[in-house]
Amino acid sequence: MEISVTDSKGVNLLHKEMPKKDINQFGKHLIKSKSATNNYGELLALSYALKIAKKEKVKDIFGDSKLIIDYWSKWRIKRNDLPKETVELAMNVSKLRYEFEKIGGSIERVSGDDNPSDLGFHR
Repeated sequence: MEISVTDSKGVNLLHKEMPKKDINQFGKHLIKSKSATNNYGELLALSYALKIAKKEKVKDIFGDSKLIIDYWSKWRIKRNDLPKETVELAMNVSKLRYEFEKIGGSIERVSGDDNPSDLGFHR
């Protein structure tokens, strides 16, 4: 499973928040855990996007996962049905999201067809 965070033109941004040694030659980060799901990857990518947006003073983040944008990142998650690692990440992302939106940021959902950071790196 690989994750990506890009700008609206598809330019990779992970290097702004993650050590370069953890980014492959395509600008993506490989999640090495065999238990990581696509939804975990989407949530992890959102956490990096939130951190980068705060640093860069960007006000809009777009993603294609309804589950992550409308539920998990708002701390609406079935905690008993998911691995502890996923629940902890969702809790942290919901805090980052709250702070981001408090300063005027917004997170919107777009179709995967229109999302330059969703480049088919799913399992």
